[in-house]
Amino acid sequence: MASLGVDYGTGSWKTALLGERGPPELRHFASPEEVRAYIEAIDRRHPDLPIVLPSGFGIPLKRVQELDDRDRFEIALRREASTERGLSRFLLALQPSRLNAYCIPSIKLLPSVPIHRKINRVDMGTSDKLCAAAYFIGQSHDRGARLEAIDFVLLEVGEAFRAIVAVRGGKIVDGLGGTAGGIGPRCRGRIDGELAYLYDWDSKESIYRGGARDIEERFGGYGGEAFWEELEKDLLGFLHFYGLKTIVVAGRRRGEIIPRVGGRFQIQASNEDNEGFEAAAGAALLADGIDDGRQRPLVTHLGLRDVTDRTLDWIYR
Repeated sequence: MASLGVDYGTGSWKTALLGERGPPELRHFASPEEVRAYIEAIDRRHPDLPIVLPSGFGIPLKRVQELDDRDRFEIALRREASTERGLSRFLLALQPSRLNAYCIPSIKLLPSVPIHRKINRVDMGTSDKLCAAAYFIGQSHDRGARLEAIDFVLLEVGEAFRAIVAVRGGKIVDGLGGTAGGIGPRCRGRIDGELAYLYDWDSKESIYRGGARDIEERFGGYGGEAFWEELEKDLLGFLHFYGLKTIVVAGRRRGEIIPRVGGRFQIQASNEDNEGFEAAAGAALLADGIDDGRQRPLVTHLGLRDVTDRTLDWIYR
């Protein structure tokens, strides 16, 4: 049975089509219109093809046709109307279709993440980080490892963000998303509470700027030092607290990570090409499992069908 995963990253869309035999068909697109056309073409080749769509900050497992205004808002967490922006607009355009397509939770929503870690947190890792973790869990399981025996820290570094996810016993137990951990290549990461009080963050783009590249331009240096130091601190914290040893690295910029920190940490890179298709491939695995295919044990173990939390639950104001 074939299945399709779709990943929406900074300035790019990726798809992974998995079949019963042979390597996955990996595609890269520049616009959501191209992705929709590709999905429609693939669906004609494989009627009722199970698909997992990019789902941002996540919702309980739901078919795309069932999305309502609350779902689309919580996926994007933008104040603008759902027709205004890329991901929400993409999902809205698919709702009249008959596709066998699903939106999925983010890491915060998973029942394997204890409630005390969810309090006053939103960005513990968007749905694509869950998919990337699922990709590595699925790889290990396919090689013969029991799901309950799979432990690692996932580090994903993309063009703008970086995220860290803890996996113990084949389940996701914690995560630091792009706006919650240290700075990324473009994103400023966690924000000092006093700065949040003093400055008017006039748009979401304001928190998506101020990363290592911007620091280099603004201050004539220091961005690289800040990025690598904060990254190592976060990695050490996750490894030590959870008693983990192995770091798996994903994302378009993973090639920069191994030479820099490989001497200090036990690093394992994915087998995908340098374009960072781990999230798309993981989404395809989950699509297969959601549709009761070979990966059903993975979906059950991760608890995707058991999600009842919402993105803005457990917030104290």
